[in-house]
Amino acid sequence: MGHPPPGQGDDPVIDEEAARAEIGRLANLPAAELAIEVMDAFGADGPGRANDLPGLTQEEITGWLLRDYACGQRLRPLLRSAVRRACRVLAQAGMVKRGSRGYAVSSSGEVDRPVEVLTPTAKGASALSRDGVAPMVLRFAMSTLRAATGDPDPRVPWPDDSPLWGDSDVGDDPPWDMSRRGDS
Repeated sequence: MGHPPPGQGDDPVIDEEAARAEIGRLANLPAAELAIEVMDAFGADGPGRANDLPGLTQEEITGWLLRDYACGQRLRPLLRSAVRRACRVLAQAGMVKRGSRGYAVSSSGEVDRPVEVLTPTAKGASALSRDGVAPMVLRFAMSTLRAATGDPDPRVPWPDDSPLWGDSDVGDDPPWDMSRRGDS
């Protein structure tokens, strides 16, 4: 007899352990790989669709990633920096753009600053509609690697049996390794 799905059990200890394991998994993904998961927040099942919100804050994205865990909202800070890096990858790849909606209010009740949000660009929306997020992020990652190394055909110095990476030496997981995603 296994445990109930995350967030659906009555045991808060089990829920927190599962949430921390998921946070560890997400936080340890390469930024480009996490970007693929983050982009799903802008899709049909994302938090913006339910509320008709114009764009999503990084905090809303983080909460969405932890939506299956009752204690997930309390543990959001553990995932913030990884989500910030993933959002930067999406912005640099031209899949999301920065904007604002409304204003943040300080604890004293004063208007502070506009609330920064991310919205999908036409390129990002197109990728979402045809399940093309992973290939677009991979192309962006490879072009970035080419620009950084000056090598038109960079060899990735880590093992991977994916035909995308070719023969390689030993080392750590590649920063843009898509082979571990179950749906690719």
